[in-house]
Amino acid sequence: YNEDGSEVKACFNHTGAVLDAAFGADGTTVFSGGLERLVRRWDVAAGEAAAGDALGEHSKAIKAVEYMPSLGVVATGSWDSTVATWDARAAPGSGARASTISAPERVYSMHTSSATGAPLLAAACAKQQLAVWDLRNPEKPLLATQVSALKHMLRCVAFWADGAGVAVGSIEGRVAMEPLPGRDTPE
Repeated sequence: YNEDGSEVKACFNHTGAVLDAAFGADGTTVFSGGLERLVRRWDVAAGEAAAGDALGEHSKAIKAVEYMPSLGVVATGSWDSTVATWDARAAPGSGARASTISAPERVYSMHTSSATGAPLLAAACAKQQLAVWDLRNPEKPLLATQVSALKHMLRCVAFWADGAGVAVGSIEGRVAMEPLPGRDTPE
């Protein structure tokens, strides 16, 4: 969108609803996902989909998309109860999936942080499930828990500024603070 001219500079079409998107490091690339189950890469400067725009696919809808500049990967969280990472620099159609992580339930929201020096990814999932992974070793979650302080569906998650924990929001109108194990937390 051009603010001065009040005109749309680029518009990208999906075949289903888009549920999330994230900008790449340079600000000219956008990654998106939604009901069509594809993670797509778009070239904003060109105003069209990059050639072979689909990086990959989940078996169910993609609900969350995050870009990790420290690793050069896009993470997608899906209603198929997986988090996938994709090489953001991969050529279209080259099998860009870098890893698949089993989530405890359907993923509704994700957030990333490198504040601690480690590339961390948090996922708020169905049935009040929360998981946090260090993407250098995603097989073993740093945290996998049911958020007992919240009684209803989790809908958002965000790391604390120092990366020592996460805030998790629920449809009941409450937020829980969950410190990560082994991290120093403020009093």
